[in-house]
Amino acid sequence: MSLVTLVLYLAIGVICAHLTSKVVSHSLPGGFTTSVISGVIGAFLGSTYVNSFGPAFEGISVLPAMAGSAAIIVAVSYVGRMVHKGA
Repeated sequence: MSLVTLVLYLAIGVICAHLTSKVVSHSLPGGFTTSVISGVIGAFLGSTYVNSFGPAFEGISVLPAMAGSAAIIVAVSYVGRMVHKGA
């Protein structure tokens, strides 16, 4: 993985973390940092395991990366909310 690819994953993660934090009605456990980490993981998984479609930069398919990032952030937010309610 090149430095440019890592920076692109980080940028997609940060953008999706910001947008998802505006959409999700409650705060994420760990705040924005957890959201960014989840976003980067989701971006990697989305661009790696989903067929490539849409624009691509440095081998990263942007649309699957953004979808994977948003999905992981929403999942972490949901799990965090369920754990918080159960405590």
